[in-house]
Amino acid sequence: MASFDIEKNILHDWVEDETRQLDVIASWESLCDTYRLLEFSDEISDTVRMEEYKWIIREMNKNLTRARKQLLTCKDPDSMQTVLMDMYTPAGGMTLTSRKEVAYHKLRQSWIRQMLGNLETVAETILEEERNAERE
Repeated sequence: MASFDIEKNILHDWVEDETRQLDVIASWESLCDTYRLLEFSDEISDTVRMEEYKWIIREMNKNLTRARKQLLTCKDPDSMQTVLMDMYTPAGGMTLTSRKEVAYHKLRQSWIRQMLGNLETVAETILEEERNAERE
């Protein structure tokens, strides 16, 4: 595989962009969609919903920070793929005792799947750029 300089290329920029911090307002519709998708049946008040959404975003932001730190230590897309796959199910397992925990893990796993899908495209872009540079 081509040599990747994680510090100065599109791979680094991609990780930085994909691990930026979230906020509740920008994520509101996605959170509502996730709750509907998971078919929770209990009625909840707006106050409870707001607290759960804030908790989920805090946990996602912690996860994004950990992911950024791990991914930026990787030297190539293959090692990034391994890191992402290892994140899918946490080493300590998942705590699933509440609606907010189920929703958080659903969003976390969705983010990982999206990252794995996009990683291949980013790696192909880098390889194409390197090929073009070699031709010049």
